[in-house]
Amino acid sequence: MTEDFYGKGSIPLSMQGLEELVGLELISSDARAIGTVEGVSIDVSEWYVRAIRVGLRRGTEKLIGRQTRFFMLDKVLINTVNLGRVSDAVMMKQPLAALKEQVMPEDERMMPAGAFIGMRVMCDDAVLLGHVDNILIDTSDGWRIPFIQVKLSREAKGLWEKGSDKAAPPLVNVTTGSIRAVGDMVILSLTVNQVREGSEREISDALNTGGAEGRSVH
Repeated sequence: MTEDFYGKGSIPLSMQGLEELVGLELISSDARAIGTVEGVSIDVSEWYVRAIRVGLRRGTEKLIGRQTRFFMLDKVLINTVNLGRVSDAVMMKQPLAALKEQVMPEDERMMPAGAFIGMRVMCDDAVLLGHVDNILIDTSDGWRIPFIQVKLSREAKGLWEKGSDKAAPPLVNVTTGSIRAVGDMVILSLTVNQVREGSEREISDALNTGGAEGRSVH
């Protein structure tokens, strides 16, 4: 299987969608609860998650030299380089005492995933493919973002189904390698037909090789 496309709205088992990360607990290597993942910040030039945004557990602020807030939790960015396994929780490689060294400053080069989700996705032939619905993250491989999931527009669905007896999928996975630019919207280097043909080809290849394992999203 190549990384051009992966099925119609399925998530490869080796990856996690953004919504699966949000709400997970961050735990230190010495088994201390640090806080809860509230989001991620992404590098859209290299397509990986540079940091996770964590709402600190009350009382943890003093470890990074901040005062405890009475009415809201402090939020910090934790560099993904310092993170280990991800499953039912996110494990940090260092003990709680080393938390201050893991905190990253805010960086304008990083884009909050919340600002990326919902962006329009335009094809190379000026067709609105749809809107970004999710990002797929490979936490076992440097927190790469190999794919974005796009919720198809009505126009794209019509073109997708034209001359076909198959209904268009609600979501399609598109490789980040085909993204030409990100600004107020996402511009692909592919036409809508290339997106469709690539998606259908990858589904066929995956089914023929028994590699179509994934989690469906609805």
